[in-house]
Amino acid sequence: MALQNNQAIKFAELEKQKAVFQHKASQSRLMPQVEAYSTFSHYYAIPKMVIPGEIFGQQGNIPVEFGTKYDWNSGFRFTQLIYNQSYFTNLQIVDEMIKIQDFNTQLKKEEVIFQISQLYYLCQTIDWQISVVDSTLKHMEKLIEIVKKLQINGLARQADVERVIIDVRKIEIQKQELASHYQQQLFLLKLLTGLDPDATILLSRSLPIGLELADSTGYKRTEWLMLEKQKELAALQVKAEKQSQLPSLALFGQYYYQGMRDEFDFLDGGKDRFFKAGIVGLHLSVPIFDGFAKRNHAKQKEIEYKQLQTLSEQLKLLDLKEKNEALVNFQTQLEELGKLSENIKSAQQIYQSNLLSYQQQVISLTDLIISENQLAEIRMQYYGTIFKLLSVELALKKINGILLINNN
Repeated sequence: MALQNNQAIKFAELEKQKAVFQHKASQSRLMPQVEAYSTFSHYYAIPKMVIPGEIFGQQGNIPVEFGTKYDWNSGFRFTQLIYNQSYFTNLQIVDEMIKIQDFNTQLKKEEVIFQISQLYYLCQTIDWQISVVDSTLKHMEKLIEIVKKLQINGLARQADVERVIIDVRKIEIQKQELASHYQQQLFLLKLLTGLDPDATILLSRSLPIGLELADSTGYKRTEWLMLEKQKELAALQVKAEKQSQLPSLALFGQYYYQGMRDEFDFLDGGKDRFFKAGIVGLHLSVPIFDGFAKRNHAKQKEIEYKQLQTLSEQLKLLDLKEKNEALVNFQTQLEELGKLSENIKSAQQIYQSNLLSYQQQVISLTDLIISENQLAEIRMQYYGTIFKLLSVELALKKINGILLINNN
């Protein structure tokens, strides 16, 4: 639901659509470009040309008017690109831009999956921690009954009863804080997935602890793939700038009717109003000198390519660092989880033993409460460590480029 409703993903997909239509627009130049036109001109001062008078047997130069007062041309003209190497390379550039947008969309999806998954695990963790608090409250309520019975028999004081009640209130406050935090995160989860804020949702209580990391052989992190594609794009841009200095060849043609009159009587009819004309030819363009603009543009693109190479080296080091840190962190959290699991068993045995001993007045109420708090604290740490472990697992999937694959 988040992948469908996330605005960042929608924007990235629209950017890809723009690149696709840009590619189609660029390809259109491979087809003939045809247009119809009509041009009407009124020469309020007819151009003159000076010719030698000797042509007409006169002395000096004679000004002669060329053209008529009204000129009306209508027809069709077309051009067809035959050869332009820079243009063909630019088509490849646009194609690479589409692929870069694909990676950009994938990055946005990975960010959403990471955020949603982490938030989902956090809600699950808080829910389990609330259950720990509920269990502790049951133990404390049971303890109140035991202390009251001991008080009746003169083996406990009213202060002991009040002390347990105070601890119960503290635990109730802790539960309220956890419940409030849970509702806040659940509300955020609804917003990010596009659900109605008033909708009722139930989350699975099953925590997917992966004791072994997923196989990432053959995959690379998306940032790396995107950077490699950007390097290919930059290389093509350098190539296109250099090729823009090569000659280009195009076919052109024109078919039209031309009317030239001293009076505006084009619409009066007659065969002498318009005259047919047509032309077909080749246009060769050879760049010679442009003030070194193309050369400087090529140098600029070469520098951009070198910058991407530098970023690639930096990302390689960052990738190694993040993978190493994540793997060490994953192993640490996994070992900590195992120790906490054993500690829970020991703390439960200690609490049950202390509870029996307190009923027999062998140990003090303080020792019993300490063992209960210790059990609750270890269980809370246990679920907190599970959340850390799941977060590290998500980070590793993202670094290895398999987060999107394993969550589709």
